[in-house]
Amino acid sequence: ALPSIGARVPGSENERLAAAYITETFAKLGYTPETTRFSAWDENDEAYASQNVIAVKQGSSPKAIIVGAHYDSGEESLGADDNASGVAALVELARVFAAGPLPRRTLVFAAFSGEELGILGSSHFASHPPVPLDSVQAMINMDMVGRPKDGKITVGGVGSSPGFAEEVKRAGEAVGLGV
Repeated sequence: ALPSIGARVPGSENERLAAAYITETFAKLGYTPETTRFSAWDENDEAYASQNVIAVKQGSSPKAIIVGAHYDSGEESLGADDNASGVAALVELARVFAAGPLPRRTLVFAAFSGEELGILGSSHFASHPPVPLDSVQAMINMDMVGRPKDGKITVGGVGSSPGFAEEVKRAGEAVGLGV
């Protein structure tokens, strides 16, 4: 999200630089990152090539949790907020789990591109998952994280699974943050 890099528009050199950075960071953490390439078309029907970057931490169970964030940004978006903040959180979680003990669930860290043009990277991921989709217990998507307002943050999608709302509320209370 450096101003010198600028927007990370899908298919651009800046997007490729961001993907390379994420790939190198996952590798330095001890993962074997995989890039999955896909082709898509922008709003002007121009074809472009893009990629997702995936790292997997095998767990003791075949059940999986996907943690994702998109790393592309639009020309007008606030790159650090949308969504280098989510990617920073994704990479930090990958770092913490790389250094920790074997997790109970397999963890899939997914950096998507093409979100700004219609969730293209995550759609490609769902069509070509690194783990069987029926093994996935939860998917946590981080977009524009760390944006509290009046001491509160907004967490969307908690109604998509029983127990998420209560878990998020409890986690917020544990750190003194309203949700």
